[in-house]
Amino acid sequence: MLRKIFFLLLFFISICFSSSADVVHLKNGNKMESIILEDKPDEIIMQLNIGTVVFNHNQIEKVERWSEEENQSLEERWLREREERKKEIEEIKSTRPAKTQITEKTEEIQEKKVKKKKVKYVIEPVVTRPPRRKKISSNYMDYEDLLNKTTLMKLKRNPDQTYYIYLPKKYSPSKEWPLFIGIHGLMADGKQAMDLWKGFADKEGFILVCPNLPDGYPLLRNNADKQMIDIIEEVRKNFRIDKEKVFMTGFSGGAQFLSRFVFKRRNVVRAASIISGRWFDLSIITSSVKTDFLVTVGANDKARISDSRKLAERLKDKKYDVKFKISPGAGHWVCDEAKELTIELFREMKSQKVNHR
Repeated sequence: MLRKIFFLLLFFISICFSSSADVVHLKNGNKMESIILEDKPDEIIMQLNIGTVVFNHNQIEKVERWSEEENQSLEERWLREREERKKEIEEIKSTRPAKTQITEKTEEIQEKKVKKKKVKYVIEPVVTRPPRRKKISSNYMDYEDLLNKTTLMKLKRNPDQTYYIYLPKKYSPSKEWPLFIGIHGLMADGKQAMDLWKGFADKEGFILVCPNLPDGYPLLRNNADKQMIDIIEEVRKNFRIDKEKVFMTGFSGGAQFLSRFVFKRRNVVRAASIISGRWFDLSIITSSVKTDFLVTVGANDKARISDSRKLAERLKDKKYDVKFKISPGAGHWVCDEAKELTIELFREMKSQKVNHR
């Protein structure tokens, strides 16, 4: 409900400003479709599908102006993409889970046991064979159908709660794997977080989980922290996870969620990357959790720079290992530098180089 209200507010703001849709070309080679809310002498305020961003004129190469009809078409497309995403989730909820390969193999073995074995009588003396080794049974989920693809799962305890999971190509329950959790922004969902981090899973060697969290999740409302714990427990039950190597990153509203989750659910997350967050509750930060932190924010994300700096300083005061970085030229998005620093922190955690308290 809160997401719908927030989207409607953005829609009416765009009407009040008589905004126009444009393609903005940045000097760093990137370009984006946006709705310009205000063009000031020194900066441009734009509306993207993920939120409002600000750019200085010296960062912009050129702007291709669009018509009012194209503006309307862009807004309709943003709305349509959200609706398609919701429809995808509802379709998954309404379908029954397919029979797993492990069930099919079990039934096949049972059928063979029912059939009588044919005994061949021979004159030669019977040669005693050594007993066959019993196969080691596994309690983990049959994983072969999940390898190297994004899968939408329903939480067993609460089927209305869903999450995306990606198993790397080389996953096997013969060893423990790190768990990498990506938390989406306020106007996004788990699929967008999945698309952001999936490219690193095979190379870096981790299982990736991206939940679809409920309204109010940045403030841990609607039991968002409990649902996250339930998802982690379910993934540990189905796949072989190293509980000492749980990594979590969150962007925007996800960053706010992560800053609260770490201190409410103590010692679940071993390392945390907080990207472009705001409105952190500094009063809950104590020195009693075993977590290392990365705090990053874009140099053009002016509304969040101060809050991010205060969070990093508070964490340092409490003797945490904290890396704080303001990325030049970046606005309110996950820039390349933020990605690189996040993966670097994950590697440190994976190799047990993080600071143990």
